[in-house]
Amino acid sequence: LADLYYMPAAFHNIVSPLGMVASAHVGATVRNLHTLELPYHADQIEWRWDLVISDEPLIQDGQFILPEKPGLGVEFNEDLARAHVKEGYDFFD
Repeated sequence: LADLYYMPAAFHNIVSPLGMVASAHVGATVRNLHTLELPYHADQIEWRWDLVISDEPLIQDGQFILPEKPGLGVEFNEDLARAHVKEGYDFFD
């Protein structure tokens, strides 16, 4: 809809690095994408970026580098996610 009216689109992104990769893939198809938000708290959790395993850095010089491997282009680090499940919650088994 934004494209129809010549408006730039900005993706709100308050998800994990895996969600950010998925958003970036969608954004790559949106010709009027202006911004993909990186949450300000992204570096407050030391292991956050380790949730995805990538052969290449995902961010370089302020630019998101879209992985080119099949699927999302990254691997989800399930072991790390399981190790940080909040007490009282289950993993998605």
